[in-house]
Amino acid sequence: NFDPLRLFQKFQTLGGFGVVRLEPFSLTSNEIVLDVQTPPNGVISWLPATSIKITESIKETKSLKVGEPFTRIFTIVGEGITANQLPTLKHQQEKTNDFKVYSDKPTTEESIKDNKLTSWREESYTLIPQEPGSLTLPEITLPWWNVKENKISYAKIPQRKIEVLPAKDTVM
Repeated sequence: NFDPLRLFQKFQTLGGFGVVRLEPFSLTSNEIVLDVQTPPNGVISWLPATSIKITESIKETKSLKVGEPFTRIFTIVGEGITANQLPTLKHQQEKTNDFKVYSDKPTTEESIKDNKLTSWREESYTLIPQEPGSLTLPEITLPWWNVKENKISYAKIPQRKIEVLPAKDTVM
């Protein structure tokens, strides 16, 4: 019969890893004082950070036509916050009837340099215009708590108008 506990006991008596017997131990370190704050009253989205910025790039916007896709990419960069804390912008990007919106899987990364945690999240959306004319790409707003200034701040991409031409006529 295979008994993993018995196997471990035999391993221990043979001096596994150079240890003849296991003994309890404890470690200590210098005291760390944390200033834990609660969200201020009325703040719905508690996103504490040193800095948060959003940038946008749009690909394939020359001569946009109904039914032809283009790509809108957002990059959120945060300092003092982990990558998994950076929120998605999907619900804001999808609040339009002018476009069908398809999202790709976001990419995230974080690094520590000079004792500063910096994280980023990139989200890519394929938008397909549904009608010709002057269409509006929605404003993207990300509220966050500025821990340096102890107040709410906003990272924003303003709304913008784009011109969309009618779809190509097809010859039958």
